[in-house]
Amino acid sequence: MTELCGRVVEYFDGDKLRPVLITQQIGPKLQATDAKGRRQKIQPKHVAVVHGPCAQSELGGTIRNLMTAVADMVAEIDMDLVWETAVDSETKEWDSESLAREFFGEASAIQNSAMLRVLLKQSAYFRQRGLTFTAQTRQTVEQKRVAERKRAEKTAWEAGAVRWMKLALNSPEAPPLPSSIESLPGKLSALIWQEADELEPLIKRAAGDRTLREAALDLLGMLGKLPPGTDRYLALAGIRETFTPDILAAVEAIEPPTAAGRKDLRECMLVSIDDAETTDIDDAIGISETANGWSITIAIADMTAYITPGSILDDLAMRRHTSIYLPTRTAHMLPSELGCDRASLHADQDRPAIVYRIELTKDGSVEEYEIMSAIVRVNHRLTYDDVASYLAESAESTEPLVQLSHCFNRAALALRDQRLNDGALIVLRPELKFTVVSEEDVSVRVIGADSPARDLVGEFMILANRVSAQFGIDTKTPLVYRIQDRAQGVPQGRVLQYDPANLQSTLRGMNRTCLSVSPREHASLGLPAYTQATSPIRRYSDMLVQRQLASRCQGFSPTHSSEELMSFIGGAEQVEPDLRALEGQSKRYWQIQFLVANFSDEILRVRVLYDVRGGYMVELCDYPIRGLLVSGESFRPDAIVAVRIHRAKARRQELRFKI
Repeated sequence: MTELCGRVVEYFDGDKLRPVLITQQIGPKLQATDAKGRRQKIQPKHVAVVHGPCAQSELGGTIRNLMTAVADMVAEIDMDLVWETAVDSETKEWDSESLAREFFGEASAIQNSAMLRVLLKQSAYFRQRGLTFTAQTRQTVEQKRVAERKRAEKTAWEAGAVRWMKLALNSPEAPPLPSSIESLPGKLSALIWQEADELEPLIKRAAGDRTLREAALDLLGMLGKLPPGTDRYLALAGIRETFTPDILAAVEAIEPPTAAGRKDLRECMLVSIDDAETTDIDDAIGISETANGWSITIAIADMTAYITPGSILDDLAMRRHTSIYLPTRTAHMLPSELGCDRASLHADQDRPAIVYRIELTKDGSVEEYEIMSAIVRVNHRLTYDDVASYLAESAESTEPLVQLSHCFNRAALALRDQRLNDGALIVLRPELKFTVVSEEDVSVRVIGADSPARDLVGEFMILANRVSAQFGIDTKTPLVYRIQDRAQGVPQGRVLQYDPANLQSTLRGMNRTCLSVSPREHASLGLPAYTQATSPIRRYSDMLVQRQLASRCQGFSPTHSSEELMSFIGGAEQVEPDLRALEGQSKRYWQIQFLVANFSDEILRVRVLYDVRGGYMVELCDYPIRGLLVSGESFRPDAIVAVRIHRAKARRQELRFKI
């Protein structure tokens, strides 16, 4: 190798050719210096091209000149012609020098370097093995040419799509969509509905301060490609409001449930109590007074009569996880033909149900219980307003529904008192009910923090869920439990009236509710164990628990193992926070739209809650709606201040007030 000393060579550094000057041989290796004077040792076998001699003092200029000459020579090479020569030749294996000689008629070091560099880049034409190259077959080259054309077309499409998206997202109206990217709306839709995510890296380059899904949704809106009436927040979550034909066909194919194997409880007096607009009625309740307290019946729509594990409808419910209740609409977990019709506990209709028969003492203790599969018929469909009006009448009234409502209420109060004695913390908070006609026509009704009609239904559902948890423990049936550990410093055994200034600190001090297959206490409910099985039409977790209970009631082993339930819990704990955020964002949007539509120029009264950067967090006195009061003045918590709306941007969830 002594003949290499003092010469410029090109050697393989990985898959790159590097020019260096060989200065000496040290054992089996060569000492080399690059154009920047850096020293390195290289293996002789890695040397690919040998150029002429060079003084070390002239190395930088020499290498620059050589590389310029090589680049010029590379530009002259027609690889199609090189390959055509090689593929038709009897010679099967070539080195770069031989191919350079075939193409140029000679093979200088510069021509050899140029040919080698092109061969390394043009793998479509030659297969490499060390420094030997074999011409690819005509079929292989054609396949690779097609693939290369597709890659080039894809690159051009992506560049055009990014250019157009950037322009559209920074313009008040969408510019015309070039024919070269006419498939873009379909790809945007696929991203929104979680069918494909190939556009994600492209939208990232165009979205600016929008999220990927916000950008995709805005672009589809500009193009007029959103279905009429699309709810922004459902679309952002990738939730369709409609169901595919195969899902609807599966509902249509469900055989009507029979009474076989079910207890006939159609003569049992039951009423459902819900909002007037509710159509997916999960539950109905009945009661009679006894010498020791009350005999309570709670009927829950039995979804095991309609949906079998692993079926297309079961997969649907698992994916959607829950019904989503927004101010403008409800996105049902199941098609309305099933959840709002065939399974719903409508009055005067025979329905399969899981029924809880519970003997309750006057102090709210469960004396005994039974859970069974049954056929029921609800006698009356009542609303919360109906029950509220009945409770406003005298308990001495002879009107049956008035007597029934008061009986429900007495039992519910006993249940609540029992939970408070066991350490429950009940935080009373008002709610808003929206009526949305349009962006400009929004009205709101405040539902008081203390609503006996809603509270009594809530207590009966807590009772059924508490009994379900106990049943799981007693029968060793795997269930999904909801657990919450006690927290230090958080009040126990109390009913907290709504106090917006202190509510946040109270809630922050409480431990988070978690899902588990192991029963443990639920601190804020004051219960030793708790599950949820009372909303199987609306929540997949409730459907799972009900399926476990129904299996046991019918004398079978549980449908799901603890391991299967744990797998579900892993997914649910990822999905539930996102769905809660979705509902919260939609409600916040319509809160702001309500204020803009009705109070843009009005003076409003707000209560100061606490100071934040730039001002104070405040809440309207007449509505539980919060915003930022921008002011340099000093206010104490609970101060009442007259304000006007300063800035209201519903899309950004931003609400600011000024003095």
